[in-house]
Amino acid sequence: MKKKYVYLIIGLVIVSMIYLLFFREKKVSTLTDIDVKEINMYMNGKEIEYYFIDTYYDKGAVALLNNKDISHLIKVSDSVNKSNPGEYEVLYRIGTDNETVEKKRIVYVVELDIDQQFDTLKNRVRLTIKNDGYSYTILPDGIKEESNSFNYTYDDNGNNKFEIYLKSGSKKEYNLNINNIDMSTPTGTCTSELSDNNTFIVTVNATSNSGIAKYQYNNQDYTSNTFSVSSENSKIVVKVFGNNGNFSEIKCNNVYGLGFKNPLPNKEKMGYFKCNSDVQTANIKLDELMQSYGERTRSSVAAAALFLADYNYSVQYQWGGKYLQKGLNPEWGCSSHTEPHDGELVCTKVTGGDTCERGLDCTGYTSWAFFQAGFDKSVIRTSSQSEGMWGNFNAKKHKYAFNSSNRAIAEMIKPGDLVWREGHVGIVIGVDADTLQIANELGPIIVQTNRKSDGESTSGQAAFTHFVLFDDFYNMYGSNT
Repeated sequence: MKKKYVYLIIGLVIVSMIYLLFFREKKVSTLTDIDVKEINMYMNGKEIEYYFIDTYYDKGAVALLNNKDISHLIKVSDSVNKSNPGEYEVLYRIGTDNETVEKKRIVYVVELDIDQQFDTLKNRVRLTIKNDGYSYTILPDGIKEESNSFNYTYDDNGNNKFEIYLKSGSKKEYNLNINNIDMSTPTGTCTSELSDNNTFIVTVNATSNSGIAKYQYNNQDYTSNTFSVSSENSKIVVKVFGNNGNFSEIKCNNVYGLGFKNPLPNKEKMGYFKCNSDVQTANIKLDELMQSYGERTRSSVAAAALFLADYNYSVQYQWGGKYLQKGLNPEWGCSSHTEPHDGELVCTKVTGGDTCERGLDCTGYTSWAFFQAGFDKSVIRTSSQSEGMWGNFNAKKHKYAFNSSNRAIAEMIKPGDLVWREGHVGIVIGVDADTLQIANELGPIIVQTNRKSDGESTSGQAAFTHFVLFDDFYNMYGSNT
């Protein structure tokens, strides 16, 4: 019985060997005398593939002849340098010297292109993968994220490893070291200048260790540091965002911040100021206004001048009236005092009576505005303001007549400069293409409009004959903004 099985096994082996020797289908080793049109060739993968540096591999192709695999006869022309970013071509060819079947693949070798924006206040980073052919990312916690832009919230400092995949299967590890995240906020300065139609040209000069991501004003984003905005607000504050997600609010120093078309602040008028009433409220508003424009700036001088004109306090013209103290004089509008106030206010009796209104004259008005803006008494002139010295600043050397020959110089006039005529002086508070707005104490304080070309008033008031450019003064003692 056992011999029977042994003979059966030996017989099967002999039959198998005969089949292998004589009947087995032989592997095709040449395409000679084969009709190439009968060959079907297919590429593995897509016609365009993306790979990260040093991750490229040839996916190859498959060739069939009458359902027989002849892929081993495919010739590959591969020019890909997997360590050098660029576009490459891979050619798959099969056939004879006279005729071939070809398939072509374009391969892009790329570096990881990723943008990161940090919100360090919420311990969150937003990653955006910009590479074409992106497929998905495995986050440090193992979650699969298929969107190319996503938030990742981190708990602790240290290294966070992301695995980023392209559709080709190419993988790149991205390491985010939380210890190296810049926590600082942007710092810098901002200026704005009034252009046509009450629009402002804003220029921000800011830096951040993480780099600047964007600028924002009134919830509008800007990528350039210079942009145009529309504003009726005298104070322009720009948010500057760093690439770490932190931001700073930077106030724009604004020599044209009072505007021209609508110079009066959009605030409720407090009505006529009466003796010893509403002074505290008014002084709080004035102090807030000065802080918003900055100490010892052009804009703060012009804003202080406009403050009295706009709110229409009862500050009557009084020859010799001066008040170089912070805030409003509580005795403006009073009628029962004749003595100087702390040696600052010179008050003369009204003819026929024993009382006088405590007020300001034109130089008292301008000197009060400079003092509110933070300029020291030692550099403030209280008489003959366009002639003589303001500290080390010689105003006379910067005095020009309004005439056609000085028109180019008149284009340099800015808020905070002075205008003059014999016996009178005013402060420029607004500048337009052809005209100036001037605040001056005529009893009451008024705002009048004069032409640059000749100084003539367009509002029926007396014309100013000269202007004084105060650039050097502001540069010496404050800021020319």
